[in-house]
Parts: sequence; structure tokens; C-alpha cells
Amino acid sequence: MTRRLLAGAMLLGLLAGCSIDPAVPGSPPPGPVASSAPDASTAAPTVAAARLVLSGQGIDGFRFGRASEAHVEAMLVARFGRPDVTSSGLFCEPMIGRPWQRTLGWDVFSVTFSAGSDSRTAARRLTGWAISDTADPPGMIELADREQWRPRFADLWRQSRTDKRNQWAGHAFARLDNGLVYVADKASAGIPTDVLAGKLMLCD
Repeated sequence: MTRRLLAGAMLLGLLAGCSIDPAVPGSPPPGPVASSAPDASTAAPTVAAARLVLSGQGIDGFRFGRASEAHVEAMLVARFGRPDVTSSGLFCEPMIGRPWQRTLGWDVFSVTFSAGSDSRTAARRLTGWAISDTADPPGMIELADREQWRPRFADLWRQSRTDKRNQWAGHAFARLDNGLVYVADKASAGIPTDVLAGKLMLCD
């Protein structure tokens, strides 16, 4: 189970260069950032009973680059409980000028927030999400535009859904026109193992 819990945050952590730490009940928050509850004076959006919709623009009505960490985290905790995995740190540390990031993980579902600078106290915004096991996605989550969890890469290219055939670290990436990114490894025979969206940054 621990291996699967870690997998939910591994892809975003790999892309962002962050360290991954399992959450231990009763222990201080991992990483150099001290966690705090969202400001009670700031009203968080009401949590709906419907499934959470992941899109190329964000999570439900929370848009990448605009939604605050406090609001998004409050919504996710209300739906799924406290995260199983958390990580925080500088993107591509120790390179100067890289943003401070924090990632939360619930089983195979991970969400990343990024600051506009390398300051650990700077305000962070929603910048990405990932599902690390498309064969067993969470039942409370669905993809926008009725996208499938496991479309064949060959079908996406044949339908002109994407013209991106990127390769990185032994994985193939297919970015659709709606912003969703499917990821497959060499062993998956062209069937995505992961799907994600947001600002994908790679270390030089």
C-alpha cells in the first residue's frame, strides 16, 4: 500500500524535482514548510457531492495559475480527507530562481501548488494534477470532456487529437488539444499509465 500511495505523487515530483515524503500521523509536516489551516476569514467554495472533474485547465472550477492553495486544499481535504503523501521544496534545487512547490497526494491522485518565486513563504497557486494509475482511477474523479482513462496513443494520433510525440526519461507524452497529457512507458504497449495536466516543468 505504501508503494501505491507514493506513486500518486511520484510523477509530479519527478517532473518538479521535489522530494517525496509519506505523511506520518502525529508527526510535523514534512519539508521545510510548516503547514497551516486555511484562513478561516476567507470563505472556501462549497463542496459539491458530484464527482471531481479534472481538466486541462484545472480541477472543477479551480483554474491553474489562479486558484489559491488554501481554497483548493480545503476543498480536497473535505472530499478525500487529509493527504496520504506530502512533499515540498524548490523546483530543481539548488538552481537559483526556481519556484517553491508543494505537492499533496491521495492514493494515485496528486496535486501541485507553486509559488512565483523561490521563497517558501510566497503565496502558492494551483499548477498541476496527476493520476498515476489509469487502470484503477478513483471512483470519485472523472476526466473532463468525457475523455477515457486509457485511450491508445495510436488512436489519439490517428484522430489528430495531438501532434506532440514527446519522449522523456523512458516515457512517451501525448498532449491533447484540451490540455490533458497522457503518459505511457515502454512496457505499457501504447496504453497510458498516467494522465496529468498543468504546468509541466523539467529540470535542465
